[in-house]
Amino acid sequence: MARQTSIAAYTQIHNKGLLGKWQTQVYDVLYEHGPLTQNELHQNYFAHTQPRNVQPRVSELVAKEVVVCVGERPCSITGETCMVWDVTAKLPQKFEKKKTSSDNVKAVRKAVSDLLYDLTVPNDLTKDQIKERVKEIYDVVKLP
Repeated sequence: MARQTSIAAYTQIHNKGLLGKWQTQVYDVLYEHGPLTQNELHQNYFAHTQPRNVQPRVSELVAKEVVVCVGERPCSITGETCMVWDVTAKLPQKFEKKKTSSDNVKAVRKAVSDLLYDLTVPNDLTKDQIKERVKEIYDVVKLP
């Protein structure tokens, strides 16, 4: 497997502190010893800690696009066919937080509050403008 690591990306990630403590530790091991399965990663380099400290970091690094699955092979720990992880040549990407129902409720409350305020103070809103504002509220309610 050809590695697509980049010394420049590795250096920037470290110099700018672009990853959290655990993320950096997992990234470093994959950079220096990858590609590895998650079991190999944990057993060989993080055996002093719980797997729950390592496995979620791999998922976070994948979401940030600095780690990627490069295939599958038998794991040297379990013998099972497992996904194999390695670093990429990319810098961490910010991922969009999904809108939750709570976010939508907040947006609707704000839109309704703004509309009610506009309706209670003297203004020149036409019936069509009010309908348009109500339509905007309905559009906010639609879940993605």
